[in-house]
Amino acid sequence: PKDKELIKICKEQIAKGEKVWIYNDFVTNGKYTEGEPVEDRIKRILENEGLKAYVLRSTVRTIDRKKLIDKIHKDYDVFISNAKIAGTGINLQWCTNYVFYSPTYHVNTVKQAMKRGLRANSTKENNIYHLYFNTGIEQEIMERYKLKKVESDAAQAKFADIGAEVQRTASSLGAKIEKELANSFS
Repeated sequence: PKDKELIKICKEQIAKGEKVWIYNDFVTNGKYTEGEPVEDRIKRILENEGLKAYVLRSTVRTIDRKKLIDKIHKDYDVFISNAKIAGTGINLQWCTNYVFYSPTYHVNTVKQAMKRGLRANSTKENNIYHLYFNTGIEQEIMERYKLKKVESDAAQAKFADIGAEVQRTASSLGAKIEKELANSFS
């Protein structure tokens, strides 16, 4: 089901002339896993659907990534990488769709990866997708991620309706977190 949804998202956005960046947090390195690396499987599945996909690997030196991406971004429909690889210093204003293929606990990494296409002079809205199975470990990771995100926003005082009457105590903060969690992910 995840792969079908991924294909659907990619085809819909590419039909609109848009690009898609897929983040995969699960790294297959052969040390603890066997078989085809996840990013290669995603690339194969998308290419079987007629899409041109590129995997940005950690073997590309950090200093060379921006230049490489700027050079090849018009040649591909979809890009695949770990979110940390496309981190700071890379502007992707030409890409308006970001798919998190595997859930992660790393709230700050996700926040940063989501903003690769959002810059001060951006004119297009970005679409963010989180794909995960709604049972098992992926659901558990997503639930924990949601809580961590709300807690992170709370620590940064990013409540939609925060006002002077709010007391910053553990109990009021906890209540605010519960309220935001209910509102943010419903």
